[in-house]
Amino acid sequence: MAWSFQIKDVSFAGSSVTVAGITVTDFMDDANPVEFQDVDVSSVGVNCNGSMIRNAKPNVIMMSLTVIPGSQSDERLYNLWKKYRVQGNYNAQWEQSLSASVTIGSGRGSKTFSNGTMVGGPGGPSSNGEGKMQGRTYTFAFVTAN
Repeated sequence: MAWSFQIKDVSFAGSSVTVAGITVTDFMDDANPVEFQDVDVSSVGVNCNGSMIRNAKPNVIMMSLTVIPGSQSDERLYNLWKKYRVQGNYNAQWEQSLSASVTIGSGRGSKTFSNGTMVGGPGGPSSNGEGKMQGRTYTFAFVTAN
């Protein structure tokens, strides 16, 4: 029996994420640099007769980016975070929806997301017990994936 296999490139090296016009390439290594949470698309139950019942479950797509503290990406994302944070006065800029694209290095494709908003980000710097600054994670939610 001959074994046939092909090595798949699963590296994220050379990849980038662009969100709200901000291109991020300086990811931090102490957390997942780019992470999409699992999205539940349905829930199921069983009726009194034992038949399965499926319910569609609308949900958003959550994306988190962890960047190097003090980097250009961090500064730009922090400025975006400040625009989305309510600070006692009305700012219409936060009403505009965001879009994002994730481009995988070596020309292996991209995914785009739209109708989004910023959900959260760090209010200040963090460090671990060894004195190393921790990556800064910014979180976004999107309605549409292409």
